[in-house]
Amino acid sequence: MNGPSDKEREELINDQLSSKDSMAASSKNAHGFSRISAATRGETSIKRAALINMTFRYTAALLQMVYSIALARILSPSDFGVVAIAQVFVTFLALFQDMGLGAAIVQRQDLDGKDISRIFGFTSLVAVILGCALLLGGIPMAALYGEPILTGICSVLSAATFLSTLNTVPNALLMKSKRFFVVGLRQVTCVVLASAIGILSALAGAGPYAIAVYSVVNAGLAFAWNWMTNRVVPSYRGMMESVRKVFGYSAWLFGFNLVTYFSRNTDNLLVGYFFGTADLGNYSKAYQLMKYPQTYLTSVVTSVLHPMLAERQDDIEYVWSVYMKLTKALSLIGVFMSVLCFFCANEVVLILYGDSWTQTAACLRLLSISVWSQMVCGASGPMFQVLNRTREQFVRGLLIAVCVVAATLVGVAGGSVETVAAAVGLSFLVPFVLLLPTLVRRSFGRSIAEFLLAFAPDAAIAVGLSLVLSLFKWPDTKNPFLLMGSKLVVASLAYIALLVAFRQAKWLMVLLPSRISKRLSGQSAK
Repeated sequence: MNGPSDKEREELINDQLSSKDSMAASSKNAHGFSRISAATRGETSIKRAALINMTFRYTAALLQMVYSIALARILSPSDFGVVAIAQVFVTFLALFQDMGLGAAIVQRQDLDGKDISRIFGFTSLVAVILGCALLLGGIPMAALYGEPILTGICSVLSAATFLSTLNTVPNALLMKSKRFFVVGLRQVTCVVLASAIGILSALAGAGPYAIAVYSVVNAGLAFAWNWMTNRVVPSYRGMMESVRKVFGYSAWLFGFNLVTYFSRNTDNLLVGYFFGTADLGNYSKAYQLMKYPQTYLTSVVTSVLHPMLAERQDDIEYVWSVYMKLTKALSLIGVFMSVLCFFCANEVVLILYGDSWTQTAACLRLLSISVWSQMVCGASGPMFQVLNRTREQFVRGLLIAVCVVAATLVGVAGGSVETVAAAVGLSFLVPFVLLLPTLVRRSFGRSIAEFLLAFAPDAAIAVGLSLVLSLFKWPDTKNPFLLMGSKLVVASLAYIALLVAFRQAKWLMVLLPSRISKRLSGQSAK
């Protein structure tokens, strides 16, 4: 099993040791939050990891968007709707691929090579079971939805499920060793090759199978790459002993992921069943666009938090400082993205997918109201995991799931896919009420009132930006590129002005490299 090189290991140790000095330099901000100097090596190491992750993730996102646009112009909404039905069950089985074991491998510092091999042996057996489950499950699925092609789609996707499950342990080892460059390079390479094969399959007349082929190729390449990097060998003797060693941590995380799955996929199941595959295709595209800010802005940073902070899980002050700075920055970005998605939904859909996807724009506008809340809550998951609070994460996640499912049922009762989008969008505001207070008060021991007060300027910026975009006189044109460009320029200028007026720009500087943020701070002070 390959770990970090001596040079990498030395740099990681130096980063963590030097960051301990940051507590001596901490001070309190206006809201009573502990502030750590941006020059500390601990914070810098997180920024460096996030920058590497961001570079590769954005590259992969751009490539995936090109792939998605290309397929949208080759395939029909019904093709996407059929695969969306199958993907609901694929995503469900994906919960059992990991079962929290990947995060447990990152979190637990006492696992040895024998434990890793045993856990890999366990996941290899799970891979066989899940692959067969999807392979056989396509038959009743096709009968339930009246789509015979689902049997073939599930057969192809079963290979992707098998390979993704095998990848659990090798991928966790890469994250634990903080080899983010290798992870990012692998991601981009897999997307390029899988996209090329998927598009060629679509052009050859594969129809919805082209989407399934992409998943198989991507999963296969990812596993092959990760296993070649960490040549872990499965061991089956005494494997349950090692699994039980991490079960107390992973079980609650698995439970949280399970209830989150049901809350996030009930809408797809119900829309597909009551309104048909065409409406589901439009809704799923809108949902995908709504998730882009969180997927490609929030997760590029939060995905490195757990590996970077796991070794400092007992340093509550340091973890809180990182969490607060990151959450404020994500909140301010979320305000801009949420308002922009609402006012530019038509232009975004027309530019990306064309005239045949106009219903998607209405759904996107209604779903966009949740972008801000989801970005604010984006860093909460890694914090619960770092602080060993996965049980509390599960309990709150269960309450949130009940609220989201209830809202989805109300939307379906409304009789259209638009009412479902509105109900789901509003339901995603619930985590801000149920999840964050638990994390702030019980896990960090901080005042909820002070925490909420810190986000008052963000709300004011959202209101101000919305007023500007709603009152501005836009060009009288049907050209979506011109209209989108006009809205983007006006929104950006208004947003910058509001950031300065409410003195919130400093929070965005924490996302910049330390040298740049220090230089900008020095210039603003002058």
